[in-house]
Amino acid sequence: MAKEAKLSFDEMDMMSIGMVLEHIELYFEMKHPKDDKPTVRKATQADINALKI
Repeated sequence: MAKEAKLSFDEMDMMSIGMVLEHIELYFEMKHPKDDKPTVRKATQADINALKI
């Protein structure tokens, strides 16, 4: 994983394990951002009928 996150052995040698893991985590978050936006769609007549008011 460190190699994929573009960390060399010399760079990892200068970092603590926590710093290496944080770098890898940030790298993968930038590569694959999470889409936390909820999907919004227009209500259909079936949706409105399903409401039991």
